[in-house]
Amino acid sequence: GVINGLPVGGLALHPGAAELAVLRFTAPSAASYSINTQFLDGDFGQTGATILHNGVTLFSNPATSGNPAFNTTVALLAGDTVDIVVDHAGDGFFNDTTGVAAVIQNASSAPEPGTVALLFVGGLVGTLVRRRLG
Repeated sequence: GVINGLPVGGLALHPGAAELAVLRFTAPSAASYSINTQFLDGDFGQTGATILHNGVTLFSNPATSGNPAFNTTVALLAGDTVDIVVDHAGDGFFNDTTGVAAVIQNASSAPEPGTVALLFVGGLVGTLVRRRLG
């Protein structure tokens, strides 16, 4: 089923009071990468969404209601980062779970299963670590 707008097996990001929730992809090699991301309504809090390439904004939406999507292709060098960020948009942080559907892959080849799995697992681990520390 669906819980808080998120399908089973999906990834949710939840910012803290003074923290951002960040999912980071690090390019394994230089290439053009397609970035396909959609922010999904979670519980009833308001969140903002940003996508950064090496700290430079590619996409920014002050409200994730309505399930905004961002799709583009970007040239990345080995070690470049793409961050998918969720903030609490100033309305507190108790009800700010936001679903994220994201695929980042080398645009010139079929996705390697490990790349997609690492993106998902890395985000899950990052969320768990942030919650444990917070």
